[in-house]
Amino acid sequence: MAESHIAIDFETFYSKKLKCTVQGSTPMQYVRHPRFDAYLLSACDGANSWAGHPRDFNWNTLDQRVVVAHNAKFEEVVWTDAHNKGICPKPNYKELHCTADLSTYLTMQRDLKGASKELLGEEVAKQTREDADGKGWDDFSPTFRTEMLEYAKKDALLCWRIYNEFGSKWTDLEKRLSAQNRRQNIKGVRIDVERLDRQLIALSLALAELVKFIPWMSDVEDDEAEETSDVWDGSKKPT
Repeated sequence: MAESHIAIDFETFYSKKLKCTVQGSTPMQYVRHPRFDAYLLSACDGANSWAGHPRDFNWNTLDQRVVVAHNAKFEEVVWTDAHNKGICPKPNYKELHCTADLSTYLTMQRDLKGASKELLGEEVAKQTREDADGKGWDDFSPTFRTEMLEYAKKDALLCWRIYNEFGSKWTDLEKRLSAQNRRQNIKGVRIDVERLDRQLIALSLALAELVKFIPWMSDVEDDEAEETSDVWDGSKKPT
């Protein structure tokens, strides 16, 4: 059995139509979307489960505790955003571990649905989450709110079980690598933008020259050749 721990899981507003979703963006970009809203938090310590609005949670229960989350980078970014908005205290955990990284370390699927099936033998239905597309808590019917609360509790329980049953198989080195990778992803890296721009121009020029030495490019029509060897002049930032 792994050391005593608590699992947490945020449920947030998402809309594929409005492109307010973590898919195709980073968690940091997602929380900055004008429609973003972390309207639900669930927590589980193995014996008890709780779900509700983050402002109503007893955050002191996480102080200096081992906290686990499935895709901990996302949960930490949302948690920090909630703190910045005055919804909850600053994170004060002892350790934060990612059960998605744990599942990957065990060569299983990374997403919670796949990890639960392969590690726990549990089939997880995601229809509730899909039905929440484009809807906030105020848009849910009383029946769907109850369904969403139970769905969130189940996710937290599955996360808790994965760490409880397999956390002891995760080496300390791999745990540290997981945490370091998460911190670096959130913090980002420093880039010399001016130098990067210069190097992009130099690379474009070199590419245009190299194309001339490819035998089958010599027969390309002029308009195609011009398009192929088009040099970025720095007037527009690359996407």
